[in-house]
Amino acid sequence: MYIFARPLEVIDRLLKFLHNITSDGCARRDINIYKDRVLKMLKFIGKESVEVYEWSIPKVDYAVGDRWLNDC
Repeated sequence: MYIFARPLEVIDRLLKFLHNITSDGCARRDINIYKDRVLKMLKFIGKESVEVYEWSIPKVDYAVGDRWLNDC
């Protein structure tokens, strides 16, 4: 059972991130999420999939630049 737990947790965290990327941060704007919180979530993903982590970092920077993710 543990074999599936970590990949499923990666998917769970990634889905939240993808939802916000594809909606230009609609959910994040309303609740003031900060970059460091997103990076903490992505750090876990990076331990499981370096490729997904490396793909996501420029997306975080874009979100900060587009002002739907706070930079602190």
